[in-house]
Amino acid sequence: MRVLSYSAIVALVVGVVAGLALADDLNPPPWRGAPGSTWQVWQFGDPSPNPPPDAGNNPYGVPSSTIAPGIGQAWLPTWDGRTGVWPLSGEIIIEIPNRPLPLPFKDIWIQLTWQPQVPN
Repeated sequence: MRVLSYSAIVALVVGVVAGLALADDLNPPPWRGAPGSTWQVWQFGDPSPNPPPDAGNNPYGVPSSTIAPGIGQAWLPTWDGRTGVWPLSGEIIIEIPNRPLPLPFKDIWIQLTWQPQVPN
């Protein structure tokens, strides 16, 4: 089974601010839930450095994440009215099990809630 690892993109996308992710899912792709598709949501409701997805569907396996905050940074229970916030200065690696047989193309749809971080 192939596993896709999107460290740089997902670090930017998922790791910034993702509290209330389901509420911020403003533009779900039209193919969500179709055969062969997967979807995952991370809300970051606790400071675990390896949180599982809070919701989703993946028939190919169990997605995982690893969070490595930047120097002097840590998970925030609340920030600017949001809950479960990881500052951008670190890295979040998301591994999403993928379809074992490659297709001629692949659509990857990433949504995030982001706000600039105030400097320390």
